[in-house]
Amino acid sequence: MNTMPLNTSMKKRLTSFAIIWLGVIIALSLFGIHAGVLLVSALAFFTQLELYRLFERMDLKPMTNLGLACGLVIMLGSYYFEGIDSGNDLFLLSFLALTLAIIRMDLHAGRLRSVMPTLFGLIYVPFLLHFLPKIVKLATATGHSIDTGVFLCVWIVAVAKSADAGGLVVGKRMGRTPLSAVSPNKTYEGAFGGIAAAMVAGAALVVL
Repeated sequence: MNTMPLNTSMKKRLTSFAIIWLGVIIALSLFGIHAGVLLVSALAFFTQLELYRLFERMDLKPMTNLGLACGLVIMLGSYYFEGIDSGNDLFLLSFLALTLAIIRMDLHAGRLRSVMPTLFGLIYVPFLLHFLPKIVKLATATGHSIDTGVFLCVWIVAVAKSADAGGLVVGKRMGRTPLSAVSPNKTYEGAFGGIAAAMVAGAALVVL
């Protein structure tokens, strides 16, 4: 059985996890929903940037600045523009504008290597994350308070991160049964640990 103690990198990861959540709680307590929208938008921005840099290392040519600008429009507009579906509308407009701009620029340069990585980054990061601000808008539109919407967003992220952290800790300390030959470092013990951690975190947040 693998009962290795937590290594330095894992301790740093768990420490950063705790620090980030403490910062999120303090920011939400002091500045409310606006802090939450800005934090999620910043998360989307830097995640999308990292994804574009990964594509560049793969010798792809994403239009980073244009993609990031469209991502910010989607994230901020999904909350601050009127209408529950404003994020979807902004995504469609951004997608269309980005596609036309990329095709025009790429064709002029005699290549078409920017379409896939740029649009994939837009869909994979800001489009998916814009549903968090949308949850807050849905909560207020159905007669609930902003605090309820914020809580639901925090609950979703906390459960996901707890599953990740629980799977990491249990897998490193107790994992011995590989989950898949494709990813031998993933174990059944880690998977069950992640599920248990997510359940505990979700229940604890509801009770508290």
